[in-house]
Amino acid sequence: MACVVGREVKSIEVGGEPWFVAKDVAEILGYARTRDAIAQHYKGAVIHRLPSAGGEQDFAIIRESDVYRLIFKSRLPAAVQFEEWVVSVVLPTIRKTGKYDVKQ
Repeated sequence: MACVVGREVKSIEVGGEPWFVAKDVAEILGYARTRDAIAQHYKGAVIHRLPSAGGEQDFAIIRESDVYRLIFKSRLPAAVQFEEWVVSVVLPTIRKTGKYDVKQ
């Protein structure tokens, strides 16, 4: 599980890459209708069986790239700040240097 703003996001590794429970991500980003947000912004959710408090359940999971799509569409202040950092700091640094190093 990942932790974002004091809330847990269920996640799983698939093929060496992290996938996240779409509903958890959408709720944290302040979407009132999480199902609609996921349907509108994701590129390909996959249903995966994960453990939960009530036993195993099916969850729609999304790739990391789809998490960013949901963030960029959110108007929650923290999401807007994250988007601004990515587009004004991270991406220009990658363009100029070919990489982004958190030690900068």
